[in-house]
Amino acid sequence: MNFVLTDILFCNRIGFAIAERLAADGASVVVSSRKESNVTNAVKKLKDSGYSVSGVVCHVSQAPDRARLIKEAQDKFGGIDIVVSNAAVNPEVGPVLEVIYWFILSLHLL
Repeated sequence: MNFVLTDILFCNRIGFAIAERLAADGASVVVSSRKESNVTNAVKKLKDSGYSVSGVVCHVSQAPDRARLIKEAQDKFGGIDIVVSNAAVNPEVGPVLEVIYWFILSLHLL
């Protein structure tokens, strides 16, 4: 089982916990974040626990970054079986209007 997680955020938060659990269950994991330090820290922690993991710096709103993330999963692990999008986006502070809702939804379903 191959798993890609977008936007791990910090190594002790929900995204990392999802990656860690799936890796513990035998999945090969590719983690990503906009911040290289988040990717580096998550990959180190997961590898130190003996898990099969890779990481990519990726801003999920950028098509070239998404393509690089998918390529990493294909090259390292032969493909993708599960995708978890943990990216938090809200382009506007205040109530979530229909337009913003669809923007957020489309980002997670790209």
